Amino acid sequence: MATTGVVRSWNIEGMQGIIDSDETPGGCWTLFHSVAVEGFPALREGQQVEFEWNALDNPMNGCNFATIRAWPAGSEPYVASV
Repeated sequence: MATTGVVRSWNIEGMQGIIDSDETPGGCWTLFHSVAVEGFPALREGQQVEFEWNALDNPMNGCNFATIRAWPAGSEPYVASV
């Protein structure tokens, strides 16, 4: 099930960022490979997204959650054809 959130930060050079939502207090750490968009896998600060996540046993970059897949709210996640 997807959660709706807002991108708090996105470091284009490091290709990582944090998504905030009520279900992931403190933020959800997000890497570029989990961004399900066509083309360049990046998000932007303030962007509303839908995302799937896991709770972490050990915090990563100050977050207790990590993104499995994220995509712009109101759209479907992009899946590359094989």
